[in-house]
Amino acid sequence: MDDHIAEGSEVTSLAESLRGFGAAVTLVPTTADALRELVVRQPDVLISDLTRDNDPEAGFIGLVQFRESGYEGPAIFFATYLSDRREHRARELDAWITESPEYLVNLITKIAAPPAPKRRGAQPS
Repeated sequence: MDDHIAEGSEVTSLAESLRGFGAAVTLVPTTADALRELVVRQPDVLISDLTRDNDPEAGFIGLVQFRESGYEGPAIFFATYLSDRREHRARELDAWITESPEYLVNLITKIAAPPAPKRRGAQPS
């Protein structure tokens, strides 16, 4: 979820990169749009910017609304800058936060990866 999803933006470029890895990515510009999407599908990972429409708390407020609507999955905030207050608030909401596109991709890969298959063979005693 990002209010800057114009063609060629950092967010759309990142979405295209994730699609290249086989991810299904839905971009929405507002919290209301994201809540409507949650009715249709439950994402493996919710990614949100923090500031929307000049509200520096919009991402945090949105995640609270998603949780109240039943979303229990992982959440990542992709921010233009980090601060102790932002990192603390993300932890309170049981979410990750980063300003690094590379770390974001690594987090998504780690979170959304299917669990490793269980080994067949000897059973533990």
